[in-house]
Amino acid sequence: MKQTTIRIPGKLYIAGEYAVLEPGEPAIIVAVNAYLSCRLEEKTHTGYSQWTSSLYPNDTFYYQGQHQVITKKWHYVYQAVTVAETYLSEIGIEVTEYDLHFDSELIDQDGAKYGLGSSGAVTVATIKAILTHHQYAFTPVELYKLATLASLNVSEKGSFGDIAACVSGGWVLYRSFDRQWLLSNMQAKNSYAALVQQPWPLLEISPLDVHPTLQLMIGWTQSPASTDYHVQHFEQARLAQDDDYQYFIHESRVFVETLATALIKGDLTVVFSTIQELRHLLQKISAKWQLGIETPALTQLIEDAAAYQYAAKTSGAGGGDCGIALGHNTSEATALTQLWQQHHIKPLQLSVAPSQTR
Repeated sequence: MKQTTIRIPGKLYIAGEYAVLEPGEPAIIVAVNAYLSCRLEEKTHTGYSQWTSSLYPNDTFYYQGQHQVITKKWHYVYQAVTVAETYLSEIGIEVTEYDLHFDSELIDQDGAKYGLGSSGAVTVATIKAILTHHQYAFTPVELYKLATLASLNVSEKGSFGDIAACVSGGWVLYRSFDRQWLLSNMQAKNSYAALVQQPWPLLEISPLDVHPTLQLMIGWTQSPASTDYHVQHFEQARLAQDDDYQYFIHESRVFVETLATALIKGDLTVVFSTIQELRHLLQKISAKWQLGIETPALTQLIEDAAAYQYAAKTSGAGGGDCGIALGHNTSEATALTQLWQQHHIKPLQLSVAPSQTR
């Protein structure tokens, strides 16, 4: 029987967190070489598919088609399967039966998530495996849109930048689409094929050719965070659209665009100063809107990095998970790693994942 295996990288936000929830506002995201794998195995007709995961070794899910009751742990896979199969049917490709199995490097040995975007990765991996298995020649933007549509069916929170990084690999400059436009089109019951074929207003997914002298280091606080919790609190401020919010959006845009240029040029002075400005900006909104972005462990991570000339900040929603540090003095990297370990911060030995190809 035919078998298809897909590996999708995890991701980390470098800059633009929270502001990227606003359509058209930029963020910098990097794909990292920790992977989530989806193995699709063709099967003879039985009327159901088996879904298994190394994360849930004693929990096989028997999928019998759309509209069945799904447990929470399988929500993203279910929506990915629904969107991919519906899309293939809409464009005239017959869907065959298959089983799915998942393995993940986005967690530690005890099952705790690193905060590398497992929901986005599993959604992209599932859809890519199904399209590849059925020999459909999709584009990266097509894959991004299908995965985003599937994710929106689970939750409307988030910017979906994790999906952009999972699809593209490497360093990415991302601007989110006009969400109200897309939701209106979805509510109008437009087909997935019609939605995918249309340009999505304000969407941008551009690779960043970051200068090779820059080194990315990642520290994990060993304390998982809840992105949905932080985004929900920030959403209240976003809806108010007051002067403080508008100031935050403007400043974030300026700093992210400045950082993107500096990363390409390898201008370390500007990279360092801009990372510090972005950290201070996040500290301001965290205090004003009680977001709890920078925990004591993340503050320790940042201060340790500064002691070895690495510019550091929180990554993503904050409140736990990872911090990132950028520098160029590789001779100091070992010392920084040891200092993090002394402070119970786990260095993740990850590097930038290569750009994805079909």
